[in-house]
Amino acid sequence: MLLEDYPRRHLLTYGIIYAVTAAVIITPWAVPFLQETAQVGFRREVPGNWLPEISTYRAHILDPSLVGVFIYPSYLDIVLTILALAGTFIVLVERHRLAAVALILLTLTWFSMGLRANPLIAYYPFSSLDIGRFQLYMVPFMALLAATAAERLLTLARDSWPQLLPPLAWRAVVTTVLILVLAYPAYTAWHARSLAQPYRVQPQVRQALDWLAATPPDAAGNPAKVFSVGLWNWHSFLVPAMSNRPLVDGWHDEGAANVRLIRRLRAMAWISGDPVDAVVAHGILTRLGASYVLLHRAYWSGERTAEFWEEFELHPSLFKLRERWGEVAVFQVLSPATR
Repeated sequence: MLLEDYPRRHLLTYGIIYAVTAAVIITPWAVPFLQETAQVGFRREVPGNWLPEISTYRAHILDPSLVGVFIYPSYLDIVLTILALAGTFIVLVERHRLAAVALILLTLTWFSMGLRANPLIAYYPFSSLDIGRFQLYMVPFMALLAATAAERLLTLARDSWPQLLPPLAWRAVVTTVLILVLAYPAYTAWHARSLAQPYRVQPQVRQALDWLAATPPDAAGNPAKVFSVGLWNWHSFLVPAMSNRPLVDGWHDEGAANVRLIRRLRAMAWISGDPVDAVVAHGILTRLGASYVLLHRAYWSGERTAEFWEEFELHPSLFKLRERWGEVAVFQVLSPATR
């Protein structure tokens, strides 16, 4: 349908410009990134990394009380969802130029429902997708089709009853409808904003981070690397920012060559993962170059901090308790030179 409205040479020209621009922007980070991914393959242990029940998906995606809550899929608002469904129907039935956008939206929705709705997720390369984020990708498409639905419905009303209101009054109606359509999403966005609270670092955690900041570099002169259990995902930010010490894991390691080692270590850390084995953990931490392990037993119950603590104390030849602040402790990963 695009070719019916634009000459083919224009489409080719714009396509080339887009491809060249994208290559210039992407190449500096894509080349080293692809070098790492070639060694990993991005194969997830759980296909799609998300296995929701369809009934849960349906309930959550339309539940306004979940807006701003860390539950998938809660990115979308009910007004936007309803209008997007109407817009999708309109552009598909009327063979509108936005039909391709509607198909993209439907495809993203299909993938976002998880393995139980889309069996393709069980197979590579689809098994590498982190579909929990697909609702976020869907928002701009939904907004575009929602605008199409609103415009088409208003146009239909105006054409059906042209004598009902004068032109200026129709403009006022359109403005009023747009305000009403945007009112609820704006309210829920403000509500989500009110839920956000500034983070506060507990005194014990701050003391531990200050202690790590004072640790000497390793034999090669590099800052001591840290592995953390019990801070949930906050460690990805707090440890580097406040102690100036690098992590052996974090948001950056998805495409790293050593991601399989990191995942095995994380599997021990999560409450639903493998049992904690201090000997195996020591071997992995040594290979990852970790010098210290930061444990917080009270903050996040979703990680096996207590089990790590107990296992480390049972193996004093592998891990040494260096300092403790209540429920927070730092263990040193011992090497033959430090035992």
